[in-house]
Parts: sequence; structure tokens; C-alpha cells
Amino acid sequence: MKMKLSDLRTRYKLTQQDMAKAIGLSQPLYAMKEGGKRKFTPDEMTKIFTFFKKRNARLNMQDIFF
Repeated sequence: MKMKLSDLRTRYKLTQQDMAKAIGLSQPLYAMKEGGKRKFTPDEMTKIFTFFKKRNARLNMQDIFF
């Protein structure tokens, strides 16, 4: 079930600001990372995965990042 992070975010009606706040980043930095201009750190990836796992128990990290 490979899904782009931006698609997953919009599926749950979340803004980049919502996601940035949830993982402790500024919105501009989050936007760069979501857009592929910068890479997410392993810690940020874990926070994002945990955030979405609460909403979709079937989701795994490979669905989002790999």
C-alpha cells in the first residue's frame, strides 16, 4: 500500500502546519522535507509513522517512506 506522505496527509485532512507541529518542525522545513528537498531524519520518520499508525493500524513504515 505504498502512499506518498502528502497523499496520506491530505487523506486525513491535515495541513503541513498540522504535521510540522506534530513532529516539532517549522512548516517551511516540513514542506521542504515532504517535497523531497531535504530528508527526514530517522527520529522524524518514527514520529510521522507513530502519528499515522494511530489513525490506521494497518499502516507500516515502508508504506510511507520506502
